[in-house]
Amino acid sequence: APTTGASIAGSGALTAVSDTKGIATLSGISANAFAGTYTVTASAGAKHITFTLTNLAAEQDVLSISPISAQIPYQGSVTLTASGGSGTGVLRFAFDPTDATATSFCELLTPAGNSVTVKAKQAGGSCKVIATKDGDGNYLTQSSTAVSIGTLKAAQTTLSVSPQPVSIAVGASIALAVTNTRPNSSSTFVVDPASAAFCMIKAGRTDTVIGIAAGVCTLQVTQTGDANYLDTALSAIVTIIPATPGALVLQAPASMTYGDAPAALSVTQQVSNATVDYRVVSGSCTIENGNLLKANAVGDCMIQASQAANANYAATSSTPVKVTVNKAAQATALVLVATPTTLAPAQQAVLSATGGDSNGAITYEQLAGNPSVCTLTGNTVTAVAPSTTGVTCQVRALMAGGSNYNDLYSQTITIGVANQPQAQITVSAASTSIALNATTTVTATGGSGVIKFSYALVSGATACALD
Repeated sequence: APTTGASIAGSGALTAVSDTKGIATLSGISANAFAGTYTVTASAGAKHITFTLTNLAAEQDVLSISPISAQIPYQGSVTLTASGGSGTGVLRFAFDPTDATATSFCELLTPAGNSVTVKAKQAGGSCKVIATKDGDGNYLTQSSTAVSIGTLKAAQTTLSVSPQPVSIAVGASIALAVTNTRPNSSSTFVVDPASAAFCMIKAGRTDTVIGIAAGVCTLQVTQTGDANYLDTALSAIVTIIPATPGALVLQAPASMTYGDAPAALSVTQQVSNATVDYRVVSGSCTIENGNLLKANAVGDCMIQASQAANANYAATSSTPVKVTVNKAAQATALVLVATPTTLAPAQQAVLSATGGDSNGAITYEQLAGNPSVCTLTGNTVTAVAPSTTGVTCQVRALMAGGSNYNDLYSQTITIGVANQPQAQITVSAASTSIALNATTTVTATGGSGVIKFSYALVSGATACALD
């Protein structure tokens, strides 16, 4: 037998045994570990015969891959390990030649020993991998059964919502964004039903949340997938805190008149639904029925509106507003009366006035005729003399308005001043007849007042004359 390559060996003494037909059989021969052709010589006495025996390459043990199947996500991988086989041939991994789309969905990384890593290149498909162990001098080439690897959509594991955590005031809004997103993907924000009382998504802006009441707003966020990624659900928390409203703007009249009906107060720029309280900071005004301002005295009143805090809004107030209360006109006429209304020189008339609203002090004033026709002292008019120039005796009354009313004048009245008729004047002559060029004395009696008579010739100027 050759010293290398194939050979045979016997166990102990080998003896060929002939049968009845003269055919010799040599038993106990075994081939060595090498495949190949070797020569056998049989000897019987002086006779020798040579023949050839061939040691064939054997089948390898079963070659297999584990795991026998797998599902991997996009960009994920699985390690396949081959076991079995025989001999010293090289172990190789490859896609099944019958799988025409394998390279579209999978990638074989560099093998390491008896293992290889398969990576998913695209989701939604599969690839088949086989292991092949080359033959050697003693063993034939052996391939494994194909292993099927499915490629799945991957989860979007690096996503997050920004900003987080975050808080906004009632009535405010904030735009949220999903970070680490892929191009052409979109985000959808939906208010969790349990949070519907606290927040809402702004119309036309699916990423913007508006606070409508203080509380915790939970948002369900969906980031859309694509051919290789699954839709991903996230959540975000927006804390809605009470808002700080702007100052109230108090609407009040700039001025009122004493005695006016109460004026209604109101506010603008009101965002809270809390009750508006009105109060008098200073001045002689009062608040009636919640929002009616009553002027109790002339002067300035400072008024302020305020709202207490509630669940959604902090307390707020207005800047104090000044309301000026003016004096009122006296609506009731002041009527002046003189008793009597006509006087003779030295006679007096008493003045009196009624009416007005202030109950103020009444004074009297002379408008004309002083001092030639009449004089006024207090409420007494004294006649001096009838006017010879057309000047009359005129007076009026004045009621003081006091703190809350304007002064009020009465009507002007005229008091007549005239002389009284005198007593009858009697004229007598010492002689009722006289001679030519003689004289007689004429005497007058009667009349009133300071008597100073003057005489005049009524008729008979051709017969007599006064001297």
